Amino acid sequence: MTTSSTARMDLARAWVESPLQMVSALEASAAGLLGPAVDVVYRTGITPLAELAARLGTIALPAGTTVTAESTRSLWRHGQPAAVGDAFSGAVQSRGLVGVRRPLVVLDDGLATLHLLRLLTAPDARHLVRARAHPGLARRTLATAARARLLSLADAGLLTVFTALPVPDDLADAFRATGGQLVGHSFAWSASLREPELHGAGVVVVGSAMASDGLIDPAAYASWVHQVADAGHDEVVYIPHRRETPAITALVADRDTIRVERGPWPVEVSLRCLAPGSVVHCLPSTPLLTLRSVLADAGVELVGSTVPEAWWTSHASSRFRASVRAIAGPR
Repeated sequence: MTTSSTARMDLARAWVESPLQMVSALEASAAGLLGPAVDVVYRTGITPLAELAARLGTIALPAGTTVTAESTRSLWRHGQPAAVGDAFSGAVQSRGLVGVRRPLVVLDDGLATLHLLRLLTAPDARHLVRARAHPGLARRTLATAARARLLSLADAGLLTVFTALPVPDDLADAFRATGGQLVGHSFAWSASLREPELHGAGVVVVGSAMASDGLIDPAAYASWVHQVADAGHDEVVYIPHRRETPAITALVADRDTIRVERGPWPVEVSLRCLAPGSVVHCLPSTPLLTLRSVLADAGVELVGSTVPEAWWTSHASSRFRASVRAIAGPR
């Protein structure tokens, strides 16, 4: 066997579909969780991913790490991935959770990570589907098999969940009781970078996808951002969610005091550059959980706002509304 063949067999591939998943894969590689040679493979056709990959091409990646673009169709010719970002993906469940049982790392995917842990530990859970999904019979069958597969990996000590989210103690204990490993991180590799920079940003509003997803009233959402801008005398930087529609952004940024900033980095990385004393406003979402420790260490204030009942649309179920209230929690 040649040296190059040996190196190829040792290469661990991480399949990612969002900027947060991509950065999480790089953090996992830097932490040594995926072995000495790692290829972070990102799904083609997703603009924010392509933009982040281009930016990563200008900086030093963790040792032994590469970043590669692949279509979903071509990815699987390389065999099972060593890490995945979206355990609810139909492609991952049908192609990435089959074959020989091997160690698998589930990378951070925001609040979906907590949802995954709950589904793996709840006695009445049967299948792995996204929180607001309404799958048909075939999809439920696949998702049931995927849950059994992950629990089988956990029982064999082969499943690791890698997350920056604060996992409640009871949920963490329940997951560890299945045999799974829970590894936390604080974006240590990202913190070593000297970028990105938000010049002159003293007040930042982190955008939410709830308006674009039709869960809250867009006008009410825009009014919330306007109130933040009107409360001070300085320019407000607004960071749209990656799924935000142009129409929502235009509704929000309809005045000179609001500057829209779109960068390739997840906010957990981009907001590290804020000066002490800066203020970040956020609705209940993944950033409200992940940014608490990141910004506290930087001397930046994080202000979490609740979602008034009047904002909700008929598309937001009572279960979803309750989950949002739980994220806001006591502050």
